[in-house]
Amino acid sequence: AVVSTQSTGGAFVGLVNQVAPKNPVGRTKSAPAKNSAASKKAALLHWCQRMCSDKENVSITNFSSSWNDGMAFCALFHHFIPNQIPFSTLDPKNREYNFRLAFTEGEKAGVTALLDVEDMVEMKNPCWMSVMTYVSLIYNHFNGIRVGGPRLPEMPSE
Repeated sequence: AVVSTQSTGGAFVGLVNQVAPKNPVGRTKSAPAKNSAASKKAALLHWCQRMCSDKENVSITNFSSSWNDGMAFCALFHHFIPNQIPFSTLDPKNREYNFRLAFTEGEKAGVTALLDVEDMVEMKNPCWMSVMTYVSLIYNHFNGIRVGGPRLPEMPSE
């Protein structure tokens, strides 16, 4: 069935096309078309799962409830800035601390904190579009992608 983007948020699809990974991870035969919003969402989710696969108390299956205690954000940032996130000391029950740590340290690393700690603490199931947009910024930042501009040049190998 074809759904009009005007009734389902064409602006969101445009945002996903800007911030989602440019090189989606491998596809299966039943995967959505390579450049579709669904494919980019699946690729970004898979990237998160790979970055956080070795972290205790983190199971990323979606862009909503999987992120509701701050542990997934901390795990993702720990992958890139391990000295700033003492992951082994974190407790999933200390949600406010986890969100505050992730967003503060992410901002220090250069990722704009799009999400609000208090809002995240209030929600049992955060808005998946907000979480995915923020995670896209994390992906882009640590992969050298400037949103709305050309990809940064590759670093020379030594």
